[in-house]
Amino acid sequence: MNKIQSLEFLKENEFNVMPFRVVSTPNQWADFKNIYIESAPGTLFSGRTQPKGIPTDKSFQLPFGRGFTFQELEKFVEQNMVHYDILVYQSLDPEDCIVKGNIAMMGEEVWVEFLEGPGIVRDLEHTTPKNFKIEIGAGIPTDDPQISQILREVYSAFLKITDALAFQHLLRNNVVVEWGYYKEPVGFLSQNLIFWEVR
Repeated sequence: MNKIQSLEFLKENEFNVMPFRVVSTPNQWADFKNIYIESAPGTLFSGRTQPKGIPTDKSFQLPFGRGFTFQELEKFVEQNMVHYDILVYQSLDPEDCIVKGNIAMMGEEVWVEFLEGPGIVRDLEHTTPKNFKIEIGAGIPTDDPQISQILREVYSAFLKITDALAFQHLLRNNVVVEWGYYKEPVGFLSQNLIFWEVR
């Protein structure tokens, strides 16, 4: 499942994601522009690309940008629309993130890796995260009760995501879910916990 399919799956199954649009044509961009061009000053956007008509989950290798002004987003879209479908959405302020990470099912095991404090999930690529295997009686490697509670909430949601994947015959042996937890409610469902991708 690619990034766009992943977000559509999460949204359709009522998991919290950022409101997003897929832009494939100049008309779709014009529609998006008409809605968002008058956004409050300071509103920032993100753009992710996916090859047109080619199913791939290699989105980490494709053009991506975050923290764009509307004018920068427009330039990004115009440069990439010929070759890619473009996923556009409003960026969240990394300073508002409390904790972010990945939760993964690998065979029979479930692992969590996370970073506390401001930032984005991609920070895990450059900083050594805390990680642990979910086991009965195993502790969570944090002294912060709020973080412990958040990680329990993430695990509970992860079980529901894997159930939804299984119900739709999409569950594979290895599943990774990217997530973030914010100070204030965000996304379609106005919740603190938001999901960025299932892969």
